[in-house]
Amino acid sequence: MVGRLVFVHPTSGELFYLRMLLCHQKGCTSFKDLRIVAGIVYPTFRVACNALQLIGDDVEWLTCFTEAAMWATASQLRSLFCHLLIFCKVSNPLSAKSAVPSKSMSDFGLPVPSLDVTGVLRNRLLLEEMSYDKEQLRQQHNNLIRKLNHHQRLVYNNVVSSIDNNRHVLIFVYGHGGTGKTFLWTTILSHLRSIGNIALAVVASGIASLLLPPGTTAHSIKILIDLKNKKSCDIKKVPSLAIFYNKQHSYYGTKHQ
Repeated sequence: MVGRLVFVHPTSGELFYLRMLLCHQKGCTSFKDLRIVAGIVYPTFRVACNALQLIGDDVEWLTCFTEAAMWATASQLRSLFCHLLIFCKVSNPLSAKSAVPSKSMSDFGLPVPSLDVTGVLRNRLLLEEMSYDKEQLRQQHNNLIRKLNHHQRLVYNNVVSSIDNNRHVLIFVYGHGGTGKTFLWTTILSHLRSIGNIALAVVASGIASLLLPPGTTAHSIKILIDLKNKKSCDIKKVPSLAIFYNKQHSYYGTKHQ
């Protein structure tokens, strides 16, 4: 007889599904018995849980959250909820949230955030691009711009002028290692972000992305390019990325390159 089962975090993999089977499979005398469903021996505990319809449609995450709500503190539940969202691919976060009693800001007479604000908070990409310390970037820009040489200043003025005049430009800057390309990009980025613009620092390789603050690779950000001849820029079902691009183009227009 099993008197008590300790809590297992949902990110523990097979151990989590083993615990789930122990709560539902009866008369088992071995780990193999736990994996037998309707006479079929399944290869893993997770597959066995799936055969018993214990997982899918966020059932396992809802069960985990409901059990934890009986003993965990409020801060522990919030931490668990965040871990579920980040690591467990919860398809419907509201289903886990509704497992325990919750309150809204309106219940306490507080103003409810607008849809624009909550939309930004739900979108990690957009939130990251709008959470820079503008005053710190402004000071950084003022310090860097004084150190630009003549050629760097020409590129800087061309980029800033194109944005101020709402003009699309394609600028190619070439230089050997150590000639100040990264320094130039950092100066431009600090200026654009200090005035509230969105500037995506996109490079070809992962190593190069470490040099820009912060940089990312082209394949991870999935740049939208106007491709013809039956080609397309594929963005899979990642709502935050789609909302990020839609927000960027509709709200900021063409002034952000």
